Amino acid sequence: MNEWGDRFGGWFEICSWGQVVRRTMVLTALITGAAVAISDLWLRTGYPQLYPVIGLGNIVSTIAIGIILAGPMLFGFNMMSWRLWRANQRLQQLANRDPLTGLLNRRAWVEEHAMMARKARRKGETGYLMVIDADHFKQINDTHGHDVGDKVLQHLASVIAASNNADAICARLGGEEFAIAGFTILDGRLEAEHVRTSVTARPFTADGVQIPLTVSIGLTLLDADTALSDAMRRADNALYAAKNGGRNRVCVAPGRLHIVEPDALQGESQRVMKRASSN
Repeated sequence: MNEWGDRFGGWFEICSWGQVVRRTMVLTALITGAAVAISDLWLRTGYPQLYPVIGLGNIVSTIAIGIILAGPMLFGFNMMSWRLWRANQRLQQLANRDPLTGLLNRRAWVEEHAMMARKARRKGETGYLMVIDADHFKQINDTHGHDVGDKVLQHLASVIAASNNADAICARLGGEEFAIAGFTILDGRLEAEHVRTSVTARPFTADGVQIPLTVSIGLTLLDADTALSDAMRRADNALYAAKNGGRNRVCVAPGRLHIVEPDALQGESQRVMKRASSN
């Protein structure tokens, strides 16, 4: 539908609205003149029995003229409405998306989280929020340049989005910091560990040089009534603890901070995956 709409919209951009109106008026004048000439010719014959045919011809020509006049105008109005809708969609996407990574920006992410929290409150669901920070990102910029740094951020965004639970929302908060929030029956610790290992397993390659990547993650468990500002504060504190604890790890802050070592959840992850495959 978008493809055809863009094609017809492009036609109206090439053939301006003024040209459409002028061509329609010329065509209407020709048809009207032809109808009048034919009617006059039949009337001059003096055969009254032909009057109904002439009247029917005038009615048909009037309807045809109306269709010719109204058709392009309605079609043009619909196409202009379509183009306006498409432009609004693009503007909304620009307003809601981070221009570098294509992820939600902070403002749009906050709005999405509020809607998810309302749904979770009705269902009685609990959730999680994680703040993700790329380790040693300044070193990547200093060593390889900011252009490579931007590509690394795009790579990280794609890996994080691909490893993210489909029911959660992902955003770039700014710089090399990302966030994921979700309300789900799955364990948020497993989700965070899955994101961390996915990043580690997919280093970035620039000019034949492989750049290893790791992330530190601060995680907090929450329910639908938890204020987002409080959850962000706890997740940030957990992130600082993960950084201070050696990086490339998940730190969970449900009520108190504790470090989750990189391999601490391996056995639990394997049990969950085995149970899912058996189902």
